[in-house]
Amino acid sequence: MKKVVLIGIILFAYTFCFSQIIKVSNINFFPMDSSFYIQKIDKGHLGFPDLLKLKDNSLVVVYRQGEKHVDSLGKIMINYGSVDGKTWSKQRVFFDIHGIDERDASLTLLPNGDVGVNYFHYVKGDGKVKPTIVHPFWGVSKDNCQSVVDIKQVTKGALLVKDMKEDNNGYWTYDNNLPLITEGVSSPAILLKNKLILPSYGGVEAVKTPKEGNEKFSRISLFVSDNLGKTWTRRLVNPEKESKIRLQEPFVLNIDNQNLIMHIRTQTQKKYSPNDKMMQSLSYDGGETWSDWTSFDFIGHAPYLYKLKCGVIISAFRILDSTFTLEGSAFIWSLDNGQTWSKPLVFDKQRKDNDSSYPSITELDNNQFLIVYYTENGKAIKGRIFRYEVN
Repeated sequence: MKKVVLIGIILFAYTFCFSQIIKVSNINFFPMDSSFYIQKIDKGHLGFPDLLKLKDNSLVVVYRQGEKHVDSLGKIMINYGSVDGKTWSKQRVFFDIHGIDERDASLTLLPNGDVGVNYFHYVKGDGKVKPTIVHPFWGVSKDNCQSVVDIKQVTKGALLVKDMKEDNNGYWTYDNNLPLITEGVSSPAILLKNKLILPSYGGVEAVKTPKEGNEKFSRISLFVSDNLGKTWTRRLVNPEKESKIRLQEPFVLNIDNQNLIMHIRTQTQKKYSPNDKMMQSLSYDGGETWSDWTSFDFIGHAPYLYKLKCGVIISAFRILDSTFTLEGSAFIWSLDNGQTWSKPLVFDKQRKDNDSSYPSITELDNNQFLIVYYTENGKAIKGRIFRYEVN
């Protein structure tokens, strides 16, 4: 497995910005202040936020709220923010289906000003007579994120399934031996020319009884829509590469409609391992083909990629130590479209009992950007503003 090159703060590269070549030899980041609360609770769990700048430049953040990290009461909440990212409304319910856990909502500003919303439904099973079922969904907000309409399931398969059975190979089946396939999403759909691209992970048959050779490992797919989410077609990404590693939580950044970057979380064993390094793949043909996976030298979950106006690319993520006991938030940056990366800059200290991160980014005015993330062991959605200088 190849390694991604991590280099120090002084970097030299040519990057593209507004169709012009701009020389960026160095970038420095300065936190504008300490972190601030967008939402805080005493009981329950907040997590998995996604931040979006609307067509009027105001901000919204959506996130899950439930009793625990996983439970059937999970619902998607929303807060509305000012243009400068410093003032936020009280929370309210964005959408909720009673008895089903809605998770990992993400937002995409569409060309007509509407907002695409993707997330997944999660129905937890017991592994014995009831499997866990996961399917991604897509909907649209036509009123600046006041409501969501036209919600449709992206993948095939029932969500509430009865009469599950086990086939001869140990897989879950239903309805005359249809295989149960689970799939999740954790990042927003991107616009690529005239199409929507929705990254997903999973897409393999669910195992009921483990047998030698029957385990299938989570793969990465891109669901492609040329009609703004009415229908979707699956495109697998390197399905035969890293075939014994669970590939999860992909984020795709469209640099210029030709060059794309993907970062993913990995799981190399059934339990967490020091080898679960974040990985990268690059596409030079608009996502038709992808390079082999290359590995970073740190454990990163739920990466979020963002291109600043100057052309510098940021990747933010949950960062963990090798024992999976210290958890925080960090970002890295690239001056050469993902060919090389800085070392991680930690902005939410790694510590014990800190279920946290799933960062999301948007650029503000005056060379500033806002990162939103969850922290304090699932009790807070917080933001932090950074200023950057380039030369």
